[in-house]
Parts: sequence; C-alpha cells; structure tokens
Amino acid sequence: MRMLPLFIFAPLMGCTSLVMSTVVALDDLDPMTADPAGFEVALDIPDPLGLVKNSTEFQFTATRGETGDVSGGEYTLLETTTPDGHRVYRIPQNAVEDIRAIQKDAATWQATGDNALSVGVNLDFCRTTQDPLPDDLRFSIFIRLAQDAPLLPLVRNSRVTEVIEAEALNELDMCADP
Repeated sequence: MRMLPLFIFAPLMGCTSLVMSTVVALDDLDPMTADPAGFEVALDIPDPLGLVKNSTEFQFTATRGETGDVSGGEYTLLETTTPDGHRVYRIPQNAVEDIRAIQKDAATWQATGDNALSVGVNLDFCRTTQDPLPDDLRFSIFIRLAQDAPLLPLVRNSRVTEVIEAEALNELDMCADP
C-alpha cells in the first residue's frame, strides 16, 4: 500500500524552518496503525493573525487502487489552548472512530501498489487588525503523534511570507469576534 506522509503541509515543504527530525518521525509513522486519538497540531501565530473559527480541518482519505473506491472525510478539529499559549487542535472523538473504521477497512485490502492513504491539515488565516501587516511575522507549528507524547516542532520560527504571499497577507479577511 502506498502511503503519503501523515501531515501534508504542502506550502511548508519549501519552508526553510522545517525541523528535519520531526519530518523523519512523520515519515516513519504508519497511518494504517497510528491511533488518530493521539494526533494534535499546535500553533504559535503572531498576534496580528488569527484563524477563522472552525476552519482548522483534518482530512483522512483511503483510496482502493483496484476499484477506485474512496473513503474518508474532513473533520473540524477541536481547539484548546495550552498554559504556554499554544493553540492545540485535536481530532474529535466521532472522527477518531470514523478514521479507525477506515483504517480497519483499508487493512483488509489486497496489498497493491495502487492503494493510497493521504492525510492533511487545512487552516484559514484571518487578520486581527486593519493596519498593514509587517512582512517579518513569524510562526511555529508543533505536532503530537501519540497520546502522552511530547509536542514535536515541525516548523520553527518561520516567516509567514514563506506560506502566504506578502500581497495576500494584507488581503486576508478580518477575524470575527470570538
């Protein structure tokens, strides 16, 4: 079965602040057997930026090569904040059960090179001020790969303009009040 990395942050692949030890840990993770209940993403984003409420989603898709059947879904992640200020997003329990069922079903497929699993995280930024945003804003992303495991740095102190063009940064919608 062909598998794609656990978290696909496509815009970050060219990011100069990727932490390679975490990328290796992701590459070693088997999405067929990894428990989705332990997956978490934590963000440190600068104050002039926010996230559109309920826009942070986890996608999990399995494609059966011999039939082309696709199963999976997009699940809105639950947000909490750690004492040190990280916004932490985790998969809700109903989605954990769905993903486990997909993993169980996919495990019964005949092993062919055409089967695929893909997973990813999407988030939509917004701005908290009407003032022009500086192009030197920086962010960090951390991931947890299992319950009770530490948060691992995936992207450390990266310029926001590595993932959002400077022109588009100032065109972001204003964040709605919480």
